[in-house]
Amino acid sequence: MLHLAGLSAPPNERIYLMQPSVNMSELVQRQLQEIAADGFGDIDVRWNSIALSIEARSDEGSLRRVFNCAGACVMEKIDRSGTGVERVYDADGITLLSEEIFDEFGDS
Repeated sequence: MLHLAGLSAPPNERIYLMQPSVNMSELVQRQLQEIAADGFGDIDVRWNSIALSIEARSDEGSLRRVFNCAGACVMEKIDRSGTGVERVYDADGITLLSEEIFDEFGDS
């Protein structure tokens, strides 16, 4: 995997590092257990060589998480009855790059 340190920096200031890919099956199993325990039922898992996307829906809302091939969550969007939050993380899965809170009356 190609890791970009300083993703929000201009392209000429980013640092590129190679990281090994991880076994995604354990990550998927943990996420499925956690998401099901939170009450979500209709779960869709998609992946390719660079990202894993898990989307889940329930009567009350939806959830979407995107992981890079190192297993770090780089985006999470949670919507409960029209109110929710969308968070975008750096490639490390820890550094919060942006957070947007939205409600059914507008900001999405």
